[in-house]
Amino acid sequence: MSSEKVVIGIVPRDRFSMFRPCLEALYAHTDLPFRVVVVAGGAEGVTRQYLQKLQAQKDNLTVVLMDRFLMQGEARNLALRHMQDRFVVVLENDTIVHKHWLRPLLDCRQEEGAAVVAPLILSRWSRRIHAAGGVFEEREKDGAVEFHHQMVYAEMKISRVPLQRTRIAYPESHCVLIDRQLLPDNDLFDDVEPFDADLGLTLRKRGLTAFLEPRSVATYAEPPPLAVCDVGAFKFRWDAETWPARNHRFMHKWALTYDGSQKQLFYRKQHRKLGLARWYPNRFTVWMYNMYLGPLTRLRRSVIVHLLVGSVSSLRSQKVSGSAVSERLATGANSHTVSASGEEILHVLIVSNHWDAQKKSPSAAIYVDRQVESLRGIGVQISTFDIGMSHSPLHIFRQWLELRRHVRRLNPHLIHGQYGTIVGIVSVFAGRPAVLSFCGADLLSGASVSALRMRFGFLLSNLAALRAQRLICKSERLRQALWWRRNQAVVIPNGIDLTLFTPGPRDEARKELGWDTKRPMVLINGAGDPQAKGVDLAEAAMAVTRSHVPEAELYILRDVEPNHMYLYHRAADIFLCASKPCEGSPNAVKEALACNLPIVSTPVGDVPERLAGVHPSAIVPRDANAIGEALVSMLLLRARNNGRERIVHLSLDQVAQRVLAVYRLAAAPQKTYI
Repeated sequence: MSSEKVVIGIVPRDRFSMFRPCLEALYAHTDLPFRVVVVAGGAEGVTRQYLQKLQAQKDNLTVVLMDRFLMQGEARNLALRHMQDRFVVVLENDTIVHKHWLRPLLDCRQEEGAAVVAPLILSRWSRRIHAAGGVFEEREKDGAVEFHHQMVYAEMKISRVPLQRTRIAYPESHCVLIDRQLLPDNDLFDDVEPFDADLGLTLRKRGLTAFLEPRSVATYAEPPPLAVCDVGAFKFRWDAETWPARNHRFMHKWALTYDGSQKQLFYRKQHRKLGLARWYPNRFTVWMYNMYLGPLTRLRRSVIVHLLVGSVSSLRSQKVSGSAVSERLATGANSHTVSASGEEILHVLIVSNHWDAQKKSPSAAIYVDRQVESLRGIGVQISTFDIGMSHSPLHIFRQWLELRRHVRRLNPHLIHGQYGTIVGIVSVFAGRPAVLSFCGADLLSGASVSALRMRFGFLLSNLAALRAQRLICKSERLRQALWWRRNQAVVIPNGIDLTLFTPGPRDEARKELGWDTKRPMVLINGAGDPQAKGVDLAEAAMAVTRSHVPEAELYILRDVEPNHMYLYHRAADIFLCASKPCEGSPNAVKEALACNLPIVSTPVGDVPERLAGVHPSAIVPRDANAIGEALVSMLLLRARNNGRERIVHLSLDQVAQRVLAVYRLAAAPQKTYI
């Protein structure tokens, strides 16, 4: 670690009254040589007197006073002009540093060669993470590049996230260590919106890096309380009228588009919260503001968290201090596997109940097993947990407790629940960020269960969706079936093993299966729930078909070894999908397409989308006559289709990459401005 003295520049955020607690904590908790520069544009009265008195007492303190309020970037740049040392910290005055906060930042800078290092920022009232840096992405849309950014781990309990030193796209502006040898600019900060992300884009442009060092901890002391002397600064900081101009400057500067309507609305709400103090700042109106946003708000938050989305662990009222976080990180309580290149390997715990079901049916949810292997193939560390098939409340409760023990022992980055209903609700309360995959009957009607059980399952699925960090739906129809959070769900169908399911000679496959090489064969998947698969409808349709093609035969797939399924697709003449609406994205249809097997299907799940441009194929109503006639016309052709070329984008590897992208977002849950 460098022995150079660090200069700490303190700038106001939205309250002058926070200078005193900020400076007191700084002098009490900084155990390395340092110098302080305070920039207080617009400070008057008590605040100005306090700073001038403190400057007279401290030989390492410089106070820069201005007669007007300063914008965020303007105040920081003014501080930089008074801090020409190599290592500087820019600290907002409502950020309270914890013990031993500075040394870890300097260690991280030296070990990682970072230009900027940020500490872990906690939220004062909730004892949760306020910010752990941020990430952003750019998406092309309609010829423009959209910019999206988000805060990492915002509002999450410390015990639920894997805290460790991490490279971030940009730091939150509350507290940042800057290496001025790498960033010598005196006008480094620009008054644009989004302000924090602008610094991240500057770092990327210059090929520099930013890191989060969670061994260094500070607390963001958000309002209230507010003093009368703070009202002017507060209104200036949250001025929504000047926000569009700053946003426009950001977009022009980086040639990006950014929809900041939500953030601008947040600025307006800050003004409205002032109530009467907005126009009549006095002790009474400010007291009303403090009461409304203080005890009453904390009470409301507590009730909402405990009644609606709180887990059992949240009811324990566990409080984790910054020093406790530092100690937990120092002892390696959150260590994870690191690859040979030094990059951390993402560890995901897959939760399902299909492994128990495979004892009776070997093909049950085989797509989960294949997805697990494909994710492992691209470097994801996968662990699994089977909650079993029993619906007994006692069994579910015991499995939930066992899952939580499993999570504490394995310490994964996140959990992926491979279904809704019970699997989903257990997964989201297991103590880690959760991804949920909705597959079909967990959101869609038609399964062979009672109406009460079906609706209760829908309720569990949608409640779990509220709690999950990310949602995956196997088809657009499933996404539309969500009661809420549809816009946060992504559609990712299951992948297909295109090396296993390939076209091949029909007669050779029939000989291997012992089938007649001349008989017209129609294939249907009847495994699992034959009624939901529409086997009875298929048999009725075959009666219609046999009136024109008497020798036609229906073969019902049951308990077939999954890795032998390709033989049946090669051997058959048609694959029939007559499923009820509870199917989300029938995997057998995609496997048949990979083998160029013609398909007749009802409009279930995403099958109409899969069969678009596939010939021969047919989408027909759930009517025996319509299905039978379609089978006849296709059996008379006995030709293969072009299905494989339509699903090459659904290979296991490509789907695994899409799922991995969701994992990366879920491992950093956040407050998003889009």
